[in-house]
Amino acid sequence: MNITGTTANVSVKLVGDDGTSGGVRHLCRPGSFQRGSHDVFVVACDRSLGRVSRLTIWHDNAGTAPGWYLSTITVRDLQTNDYYHFVADTWLTLSTLGDHGEIEKELRCLGMRKLVISQLTCSR
Repeated sequence: MNITGTTANVSVKLVGDDGTSGGVRHLCRPGSFQRGSHDVFVVACDRSLGRVSRLTIWHDNAGTAPGWYLSTITVRDLQTNDYYHFVADTWLTLSTLGDHGEIEKELRCLGMRKLVISQLTCSR
């Protein structure tokens, strides 16, 4: 995840063809979600989700600076080694400026084909 920092507690829910990641999955680790960071988390599931088609990410608006900018999320299935790429390119904040005003966002997967094209484009 690439973000501009937050003091809020961040959570995620993954949805795949064969199931969901279940209840609330909190993404917390000391030093996470700092400005310009790239954070990695493991979300364990009881069973395979199949192809991940969407995810919901949100925060609880806690702390002195809860609003944050989320750029992208990449999900890697550790069993199949498949990668799923999600582009947010949005602020998660209750600010009323621009398109802000949301602390929860549902993102749809770009798909494997677009991920490969994106990787080729970025490597030049």
